[in-house]
Amino acid sequence: MAQALLSSCFKDSDPNAHGDMWDAVLLTTKNYPQVWIGDAVSAPGAEHKKGKQQPLDRLLEFLRSCCHLAPTVSYPSILALLANLPASILDAASFQSDFDSALWQGAANAGGSADFKSEGTAGSRAVHQESVALVSAICECFSFLWTRSLKNASQASDNISGNISSSNPADVKDFVAKEASRETDRLWHFYLQNPESAEQMTQPVVKLYCKIENLAAKYDSSLLEKIWAQTSWFAQRRLSGDSVYPIVYLTTQLASLDSTTHRALVLCARKLLVEFCQLAVQSPDSSAAQSLIQVLTQLAPEIVFQEGFSQKFSMRLEGTGSSEEAIDLVLSKAHYLIETTGSAVDAAQSVDAFIASKLSRLDSASESADSIYRSISALLSALPASEATKSLQWSDAARLPSLGRGLLMQMPRLPDSPQEILESSVGAPSSDFVRLLGQALLTHFTSEADLVGQSIADSVFSWMENVFTVLYKVQWVHESVGASSSLASWTSATYEVLNSWTTLARDSVGGPRFVRFWLNRSGNQAHSALGLLFDFAISAPESKAPSADDVFGTLVSKLQPQSKRAWSAIESQIGKLNL
Repeated sequence: MAQALLSSCFKDSDPNAHGDMWDAVLLTTKNYPQVWIGDAVSAPGAEHKKGKQQPLDRLLEFLRSCCHLAPTVSYPSILALLANLPASILDAASFQSDFDSALWQGAANAGGSADFKSEGTAGSRAVHQESVALVSAICECFSFLWTRSLKNASQASDNISGNISSSNPADVKDFVAKEASRETDRLWHFYLQNPESAEQMTQPVVKLYCKIENLAAKYDSSLLEKIWAQTSWFAQRRLSGDSVYPIVYLTTQLASLDSTTHRALVLCARKLLVEFCQLAVQSPDSSAAQSLIQVLTQLAPEIVFQEGFSQKFSMRLEGTGSSEEAIDLVLSKAHYLIETTGSAVDAAQSVDAFIASKLSRLDSASESADSIYRSISALLSALPASEATKSLQWSDAARLPSLGRGLLMQMPRLPDSPQEILESSVGAPSSDFVRLLGQALLTHFTSEADLVGQSIADSVFSWMENVFTVLYKVQWVHESVGASSSLASWTSATYEVLNSWTTLARDSVGGPRFVRFWLNRSGNQAHSALGLLFDFAISAPESKAPSADDVFGTLVSKLQPQSKRAWSAIESQIGKLNL
């Protein structure tokens, strides 16, 4: 009766009956394991008959059909079945290869079935559940079979037969190493072919690698080294496109294991992540490098930031024109430091290190000065809304000293009089540099901490005031001095000064602080920069547009509208402050 049950049960294609079927199969196998032998196997290592189907043949056919397309019911029971099969079945010459092939053929058949390729949520869910169930079953069964082979080899070589050419334990170890390398390679292929299920499949794969590590420690010290060499080669070869995220994700899960329990495996995974980082820096494909950098920063920040790759990544991203991504990386590192150390000082130092690196390239031909100024301005602009700022208020000890030093060193000499501008004896700064000065002031007045430093803010603002004052005075002396080519560039610089003041005064946080600061500096002095701004803003506009060669008319027509906007914003804040 038991043999009849095993011969017929795997024919049932109704998934609703598979739960009861497996209950019967497992109970029968546990109590009467010999029914699996019958006349199919007369002695350990003997081949089963091919003339008629035995229970084992039915089982393999069932697995090849992907359990009649109901794998989620059947796969969880396969390990329990293996654990109770007679040794003569498990030690048969071709059992493991036939068993492995049946599982993978079932996976291939399921992937090509219309039942599992239907569109919509139901079809996607079916494929997802099937993939996870299959990987879990494969990992559990391989772990069981490899452990059994190595355990038997260590106990008595005469218990090993069929799968190897001799009873030498070394042959068993070699067989298991080759088998494990081949099957982990297949697992990786299947894992990458099912990216929508990759995260759920990761846990059983991680458990399998942990088992391999344990087997290596107990039976064969070279086992993990051999298998990981194949894993590393495969992962690096496939590290592109849609495979980047799942490969890095699985590797980071291995690297995040308890290093006390899984020291060897963690070291292997961390080394592989470092190799991924090196590939991102060296890859000739800019698009692939950018994608890999983003995934590594997201999933493996500890490796990226602690192994010194953040600056290399930033330079690589900037070199490919991805300045925004480079800035995101700098801010991600600051956020990581706050999350791991709780120190705003460390976070500020990491941001300042990027600024220092940028400023150090001012004298090189690798990047233009204006490009450097724009990059630093963008960093300061993104800082208030970054996760680093949101997660922890900056402390008073947090500073950006390189920013302050750089601004003071690059700040050009101011003309002593309007005549120097008209005589072209003093060159004007670029608009990008003036925008950087304005962004530094905005950071100073909007930040809860004194990131820029009060003395630096004072120096920057004094420079801006003097620029505006000198340009204001140009309009009163131009009739006696000929126009110069430098007047246009100084006009552009002054326009950026006025634009910075407008932005500052309009800011909901920095505006009140900025206006109080300026009023305290100016008092009621009519000849202060604030007084001159008021005078310029309310003066009568030109009655007609200036001609192309009227540089002084151009100065007034360009600066006066922006002066009006700046004064309007300041006046609005004065009203709100009841000053």
